[in-house]
Amino acid sequence: MTTNKRPFLVLFLVSILTFSACARPGSTSGKSEPVHISMWSIAIEADATHDAFANAVSAYNANHSDVQIDVTYIESESFKTQLQVAIAAGDTPDIFQDWGGGVLNSLVEAGVVREIQDLSGEAGSVFRPASLGPSTFNGKHYAVPVDLAFALFFYNKDLFVQHNVEIPNTWNEFIAVCQTFRNAGIIPAAIGNIDRWPGVFYMDYLVNRIGGQDAYLDATYNQAGGGSYNSDTFTQAWKNISEAVEDKCFEEGVNGSNHHDAALLVATDQAAMQLQGNWTLFFYRDSSPDFSNSSLGVFPFPAFEGGIGNPSDLMGGTGQAMVVSATAPPETEAALIEMLGSEQFARDLAGAGLIPAAAGYDEIFSDDPIMLDILGMLSSANNLHLFYGTDLPPVLTNVYNNVTQQIYGQATTPEQAAVEMQEAAESLGGNE
Repeated sequence: MTTNKRPFLVLFLVSILTFSACARPGSTSGKSEPVHISMWSIAIEADATHDAFANAVSAYNANHSDVQIDVTYIESESFKTQLQVAIAAGDTPDIFQDWGGGVLNSLVEAGVVREIQDLSGEAGSVFRPASLGPSTFNGKHYAVPVDLAFALFFYNKDLFVQHNVEIPNTWNEFIAVCQTFRNAGIIPAAIGNIDRWPGVFYMDYLVNRIGGQDAYLDATYNQAGGGSYNSDTFTQAWKNISEAVEDKCFEEGVNGSNHHDAALLVATDQAAMQLQGNWTLFFYRDSSPDFSNSSLGVFPFPAFEGGIGNPSDLMGGTGQAMVVSATAPPETEAALIEMLGSEQFARDLAGAGLIPAAAGYDEIFSDDPIMLDILGMLSSANNLHLFYGTDLPPVLTNVYNNVTQQIYGQATTPEQAAVEMQEAAESLGGNE
């Protein structure tokens, strides 16, 4: 996906644009001193990607006496804060985690990261084309992808069989399924929305299914031309979530627990479904291996009756990707591509139930029915669209997440949510 210049100024990056870049002492590559490249990753020990990163860094360092990778693992939420501080201080790590979209494009425009030119050549063919899209702007690549990700439904196959329930193919069928499970005393669809982003997966898909991707693109990139979040599509999507809340499709106190809590409800027969990223498969298998081996299934988000969106579209992007600081040593790009494009890295990711961004290794999943179903959704998808919360500038992402969480908590109306979102967009200056 090639993204045009963003119309919005990311507030937390203002400081980057106002201070003079400090020259950082470069590493020396003398005979006795290797070049040291610093890397910040969110792949802490509890993360599904930890073993893949740890093995890749160890293997690279063992094979290169002249270049060494010094990795620091930081929990995701803490990482975001620490990175902002490091950027503002002019002490950006050479390699660091990013998710593409609006935040990365702001870093590009601020001169914090540099183009990875090798990805425009033969090195780019190592990765699935879809994995490069979220970090490609004006035809230039700015991140080496780790894995592909998208949101889908996990479901408890035993509960569906016991209650004679079929997988829903449309939104109306989904609501009917919810009613069946609710009448049986089972939570239809657990979310765990305390962190806000799990609940917006419903919003992303409903906007996509109701109005197609053009409805989002028009509101986001055509503000000056009349595009608006205060549109029928966005209002209708929030309305459908609000009605689902009223119909008790989700757990009580949905905004008070996290997505892992929701997964455990599914694994212990207390909930029937969970809409979550494919990376959650790792949690299911790690926390509830017996359940995941025998009773866990997956299916895509349903179509919307009367909607113009393509029901095969997936909402996702890259689960993780790594970018290169503008001040990083010249050896950095080659080192990063070698690590993340290797067969062993792909196999380690696959072992954690993730979809490697590196191409050509799908045979790894030949004995994994759930992963084959997930890959089938990916291969048949008309488009893999970036999560809206990733694509939007951070200020708008915050509003989007807030108002959607308020919808789940019945603390605002769909109309008020649309107005608040549009006012936030207008306050950022509209589209250029």
